[in-house]
Amino acid sequence: MFLDLELPSDLRKLADPEFFLRENADKLICIDEVQVKPDLFSLLRALVDRDRRPGRFLVLGSAARDLIRRSGETLAGRIHYLELSPFVWAELQTK
Repeated sequence: MFLDLELPSDLRKLADPEFFLRENADKLICIDEVQVKPDLFSLLRALVDRDRRPGRFLVLGSAARDLIRRSGETLAGRIHYLELSPFVWAELQTK
């Protein structure tokens, strides 16, 4: 399940985020542009605490320092960060 929170239609799916995330608990939920809805972090913490299976949520978004700090405080012990570099020209060329 992929949600781009810059799309109003995807953002509306999270009008009741707890309901939506529980109803889709059997799927990997990828949340892009999470900085649009920073209040999700505390809910994610609670859901992870209830079910510690790894890899249920993939959270993407801007690497704003305050967002990273807040998510780290809220999700301490429940989160793993990966910093990805931009594409380089050779990776974009087709054969």
